[in-house]
Amino acid sequence: MDRTAGGSVDGYFGAEDQLSPSDQVARSDRVTQSGHVAQVLEGLAQHGWTVLHDVHWPGRAQARIDHVAIGPGGIAVIDARYWTGVVTLTDGVLRQNGHRRDRELEGAANAVSALTALLAPQHRSAGFGVICLVGLDQEAVSAGLGLRVVGRAQLASFLAGLPPRLSPYDVADLGRRLSAALAGSSSPSLTAAAAAYAAVSPSSGRPERSAQAHVRRRPARARPHATVGGPGWSSGRPADRPSGRAGIPPRWRRGRRGGRAGARLLGVAVGTVLVVVFVANAPDVLEAISSLITSGALPTPTPTAVPTVPAAP
Repeated sequence: MDRTAGGSVDGYFGAEDQLSPSDQVARSDRVTQSGHVAQVLEGLAQHGWTVLHDVHWPGRAQARIDHVAIGPGGIAVIDARYWTGVVTLTDGVLRQNGHRRDRELEGAANAVSALTALLAPQHRSAGFGVICLVGLDQEAVSAGLGLRVVGRAQLASFLAGLPPRLSPYDVADLGRRLSAALAGSSSPSLTAAAAAYAAVSPSSGRPERSAQAHVRRRPARARPHATVGGPGWSSGRPADRPSGRAGIPPRWRRGRRGGRAGARLLGVAVGTVLVVVFVANAPDVLEAISSLITSGALPTPTPTAVPTVPAAP
């Protein structure tokens, strides 16, 4: 985002007393150009968009972002560019009058990253960067890195036509939070701004409790210091010797339980296989037994003669 040939950091000027006279003139031109873009963006209010102008770049004390538009289609971080001549975008390479503008693309992507770092995780993917060509007509085209290049005349229609990403509540909440974080007297650090942004839960409006407050650990119950035969003694072991189960780490106990369960499952599986084999071969087994009986292979019991005792005369 190179505003001039020199004297800028990614094109974002610092305080007036730190600028050379030429840079001060360039900044004045930038303010005028940004004003033209601001007029276009104000028309988005009827489509449910909230727009912030000339706000801090989070984490960079002397850098600013031209515009931030928050609406149903997402969160647009807009860099206004007054480029003359021929601007082309071929295979993701942006050129002005034949000169590559990689630095501008990287600066725009960095601005998006810094701003979305302030957002809740569910909203970060809604952020994207826009390089607005103030003096040129250009339909929106993708430049890679989550960036679009679009002319000033096409900017409003491009944003209004984006598919919905945020609810009206999200738009209002994000606009309020980003305004508080970025429109102050000084640029917030990323850590401080993110902490302030997350201080209130977006879903409830109440201060969020820390993760530590949500997880309450039950204190370990102290074992009674018993002596052999004294109060609290119920086993035949010395008091300073833990029980066999208590002395086993939890993961080992789980492993032992898992081993027993595995053995039971194996036994059930083997028994099932045996039953299936028996049922499948039952006709053959019965036929073999029947043939053995028929052929006399199996001994048949012979009747035992019982002697008859004559009756007494």
